[in-house]
Amino acid sequence: MKKLFFDLSWGTKIIILVVVFSAGIVAVGAVGARTISNLSSSFQTGVEVTRTRLDSATAARISTMAMDQALYRLILASESADIRAAAISAIKQASLLDEALQKLSLALPDSADVKELVGLNQQIKQPRMQVLLSAKNNDASKCIGQIKGYWRCDSKN
Repeated sequence: MKKLFFDLSWGTKIIILVVVFSAGIVAVGAVGARTISNLSSSFQTGVEVTRTRLDSATAARISTMAMDQALYRLILASESADIRAAAISAIKQASLLDEALQKLSLALPDSADVKELVGLNQQIKQPRMQVLLSAKNNDASKCIGQIKGYWRCDSKN
């Protein structure tokens, strides 16, 4: 093998050397490209998971604020048609809040904070219904008292 290499002309030896080094460079480039591709794919998957979680958390927060706003509109309504429309809106927002919390639970199944949030939502369902009933009877002062209790229930933890 050694003798075979020494018998080659200098031009052939240089061409073989260039081909070997070029093949090495191509191999390093291919391994680098594959590594970058794998890293990019992993990063994209992480971004998608995080985006799903963030979207779920944002939807839950927006639903919570919309639920509170619907209850306040219900309390402020004075005409029976307005009370009915506000009550329907509050019930719809409560349903959307439950749905948003379910999606958040699916997105973050091991989160203690999400489990606590779902538990708090269960605790305030009854006070929320009491507010709806008092508002239906057009008793704003009772509603406000119940809302204060609702907030205390919500802020215990």
